Amino acid sequence: MPITKLRGQHIHYEDTRGAKPVLVFAHSFLMDGSMFHGLAQRFCSQWRCISWDARGHGRSEGPPQDFSYDDLADDLDALLVHLDIRKAVVVGVSQGGQVALRCALRHSARVRALVLMGTQASTEDPQKLPGHTSLVQEWAAGGLSDPMAKGVAHRLVDAGWHGITEWQAKWARWQPAQLLRCFAAFAGRDDLTGRVAALEQPALVIHGGRDVCVSIPRAQAMAQELPNARWLQIPGAGHAPHLTHPAEVEAAMARFLAHVGESDMHLVAT
Repeated sequence: MPITKLRGQHIHYEDTRGAKPVLVFAHSFLMDGSMFHGLAQRFCSQWRCISWDARGHGRSEGPPQDFSYDDLADDLDALLVHLDIRKAVVVGVSQGGQVALRCALRHSARVRALVLMGTQASTEDPQKLPGHTSLVQEWAAGGLSDPMAKGVAHRLVDAGWHGITEWQAKWARWQPAQLLRCFAAFAGRDDLTGRVAALEQPALVIHGGRDVCVSIPRAQAMAQELPNARWLQIPGAGHAPHLTHPAEVEAAMARFLAHVGESDMHLVAT
């Protein structure tokens, strides 16, 4: 479980290694790279699977100053450069999908294809942002109560998912300054609507039919703007469908990755 210094930040990542085409996973807000252990286990026989903890999340260093999702996209590119990876398929959930889109826009040659789950190209829904802000401010001021932990679980995964207690324990350890700085990046991101149409990479957009964070119309708008996107809606799934509905997600990803093809995924920079 190495930690490397990239662009002034100590970043934790996991790497299954091997001379294989690369999948790199970008996690959602308040989560970390371990949310992809199941997907990495499923695909590591054919793919080199890399997950990382974004600034302020997981085992990565909490930034001493504000940052943006553009910074996270540049961190991802720097990590791939550090690992001598020329091209990768980027799999992003929620915040990670926003980072994946920005990485494809800022470092187009690095991104072979995109798998986007529970995400949107736009800024946060103005009807939902006040509720998110109130929850985070209350959490930072007085700690994470049990009702708040259930609310976070409901938003980010599903309060009834079997693995949620592990994440609730992690959330309880977040420090106020770290929480507020990471939320500021989430809430203050710029709008990519109108820009993602320039992305020519193949994309698979997976969305849960019960996602309470990103509405289906917002996710569909992103998928429709992407010029080479496939859409899959999973009934009953929430914001992180790969956790609650792994079989459906893994099957869809396997089909998509076979379509993308591995023959032109050159991994190691020469």
